[in-house]
Amino acid sequence: MTDAAEPVVEGAGEPEAVSTATSGPKKLSKMRRASIYALIVIASLLILISVFATWVKVVVLDNETWVATSSQFLTDDTIRPELANFLVNQIFSSVDVQTDVQNALPQQFKPLAAAAAAGLRQLAFRTANQVLESPRVQQAWANANRLAQQEFVNVVEGNSEVITQNGAVVTLDVKPILTQVVQQVGLSGNLLQRLPPEAGQIEILTQGRLAAVSRLIRVLKIVAFWFGIAGLALWALAVYVARGRRRETIRAISVALLVIGLILIVFRTQVGTALVNLLVDAESVRPAGNAVWNIATQVLHDSTITILVVAVIGFLASWVAGPGRRAVALRHWVAPWMQRPALVYGVYGVILLLLLIWGPTRSTRNLVTIVVLFGLATIGLEVLRRQTIREFPDAVHEPGSGLWDRAVGAGSAAVERVRHRGEGPGDTPPSDTTS
Repeated sequence: MTDAAEPVVEGAGEPEAVSTATSGPKKLSKMRRASIYALIVIASLLILISVFATWVKVVVLDNETWVATSSQFLTDDTIRPELANFLVNQIFSSVDVQTDVQNALPQQFKPLAAAAAAGLRQLAFRTANQVLESPRVQQAWANANRLAQQEFVNVVEGNSEVITQNGAVVTLDVKPILTQVVQQVGLSGNLLQRLPPEAGQIEILTQGRLAAVSRLIRVLKIVAFWFGIAGLALWALAVYVARGRRRETIRAISVALLVIGLILIVFRTQVGTALVNLLVDAESVRPAGNAVWNIATQVLHDSTITILVVAVIGFLASWVAGPGRRAVALRHWVAPWMQRPALVYGVYGVILLLLLIWGPTRSTRNLVTIVVLFGLATIGLEVLRRQTIREFPDAVHEPGSGLWDRAVGAGSAAVERVRHRGEGPGDTPPSDTTS
């Protein structure tokens, strides 16, 4: 974290650090300082773009993420009624239900056909909403989304012969769900046969947009990976160039991460709301649109949490490695343990294992992210360990002076008491006496 230990302000009860430098942090020229901040800013922009590109790429191109995301639509109480309303509209716009009801009623009740059709529509809506809650239909919805996403990927990557030859569209086929709703309402009869082929089809991609989407996906693949790598490399270069001021550089990178996290929060909340209001005209449908946006940006939410946590860790690391009295006292306190690498990395390994098992965000379940984050954490831990040993090479804990030592001492005393309690008169070995 630092290139040289800082002298400690002397005071009563303060640890005396062994300093390897007494002149303080190295001053950098204006040109060098400007180049460091330029590297940090450029790297931050690349990282921000990479986060957005990765979000779109993962949600759109990763089949499991697509299915998991779309499956949440049916479990959301705001979105599910809108989908149920879509299915009912498909039925009543494709078939003249009122005429069918009027033909089925006796002559004296034919004027009631309109009211009966309206009541039937309300019944169909409630039934559709209940049907969408059933596990079997939710599994059918997941399967339909899985097939649609696979065809979408084939199309944008140019591997779909159907789209290329016939100029068809990529659709989400929910007709099986529509059929089940019709049967549940009791309209099966001839109505199913009269539904047009396009009923229950949600259009995802048309032939006219194919070329633009294909180019966008190819760009996203490049940007998501290489912009992230370039950003990390520029941050590493900034730390390397800032020899003598590396702790301050790490703190500046942490500030940049914090800014990135705040931008992502604003985008997901304020920009998302504005986008939904722009795309959805009906006020009654906007709550469902906002719910769709929140679910679709869950990956972005997880990335934001990871970035903010890393920023906090960066701030904490730069403070612990700094010249402040509390920071130096903390390093003095942990110095005896820092001299035992097996203990330090054993505890670090346990924490790492617990995080991997827990997997609180998607980033902690991604192999590349795990390698990068914990690789950087390992380097930082080793730098801090060596700095602490360099400052306090002879630091030891006096027996019983620390909480751990007191706990160990209490445990040893308890073991001795139990051991002596079990020794009766007959347990004492006979004395070796001679007459």
